[in-house]
Amino acid sequence: MKTAAKHLLGTVFVALLWILSDVALADSVAAQTFSLDPRVEKIAEAYASDAVDFSAKHFTTKLDWSDASIADVEKILGQMNLSYANTAPKPTDDKVMAFAKVFGSYVGEVYRRNHGGEWGIVTLGGERYSGMQTASGTDFWPWGRAFDRITKGHEDDIAAYYSALLKNRQLSEQLLFQTASRATRVVNDLGACVECPVLWPKIVAGPRQQPTQQSLTPKRRL
Repeated sequence: MKTAAKHLLGTVFVALLWILSDVALADSVAAQTFSLDPRVEKIAEAYASDAVDFSAKHFTTKLDWSDASIADVEKILGQMNLSYANTAPKPTDDKVMAFAKVFGSYVGEVYRRNHGGEWGIVTLGGERYSGMQTASGTDFWPWGRAFDRITKGHEDDIAAYYSALLKNRQLSEQLLFQTASRATRVVNDLGACVECPVLWPKIVAGPRQQPTQQSLTPKRRL
């Protein structure tokens, strides 16, 4: 009986910490919003198709819309970075961004087609960015990352960026499963106690999924 009571108190304590951390996170990201924009999605789809054609014609590389193809995009952007580094004077940001939109859109479309998500406008700190939101609620900016890969180099590896997105998604799915299991245990342990109606919806909902990887933060206005 004492063991069951300790387990009960521990479960409730974890649940309360979860709720409190959720409230703190909500305050810290209150200024960030995402709005679905079909126009951005259509533009991104067109750019992504251009990436497939451009890669086949100029790099003899077939992009097949798979997660694995992002490694090929990384190689292409790496070659662009070498060209950029050895060019004087440097091309304008607008010219570089034209290529960043093409390959950034491909990265975003591969994620959307294979794992879900939506294109739209992210408002962060009063600035507006063309970006994406995953099914778990994480916002990311593939155009900006592609731009940084071309202009800055391997420190902005886009394959590593994509891997971080997939890891974020996997952690979200694991957290959702663990949350549901924990909520079930709380209900089973507490029975018909008065706390259950309060804890259940918050525990099942889980914490808001916001960017936790520094690499997912925009570095320039798009």
